Amino acid sequence: MKQGAIVIEGHVQGLSNTRALGSKGIPVYVIDTHNCIARYSKYCTKFFKCPDYNSDKLAVFLINLAKKENIKNWILVPSNDHAVITISKNRKRLMDYYNVITPDETILRNIYDKSNLLKIAQKCNVPIPATT
Repeated sequence: MKQGAIVIEGHVQGLSNTRALGSKGIPVYVIDTHNCIARYSKYCTKFFKCPDYNSDKLAVFLINLAKKENIKNWILVPSNDHAVITISKNRKRLMDYYNVITPDETILRNIYDKSNLLKIAQKCNVPIPATT
C-alpha cells in the first residue's frame, strides 16, 4: 500500500490538511473523537473514531490502527495541541509504526507552555509583550 497520512482531528485545520495531502494523491485517513467535516472530504480515504486526544489511549489506538490497516511509516498529522502533546509523549513507541514529525516532549514543552516560551524569548533578547 502507498504511504499516506493520518490526520488527527478533522475540524477546519484537519480538513485543510486532508485536502492539501489528498490533492497530491496521498491517501489520508482521518481520525476524530466525534463526527467531523474532514471525514466527508473526497480526499478522506477512511475515517475512524478515536479516544480523547489528551490521553495515552490515543497512542494505543494509533498503534492498533497501524496493525489493523496494515500501514507502515505513514505520517501522523495532528491538528490540535492535545494530540501533539500525546504524540510527543509516546513518540518512541509510535515511531515503530509511523513517521512522527512531532518533536520530543522536552522540546515541545518549551513551546507548549507559554511561560517557558516567554522565558526562552527573554533569554534570547527577543522582545515580548508585557504580561500580568
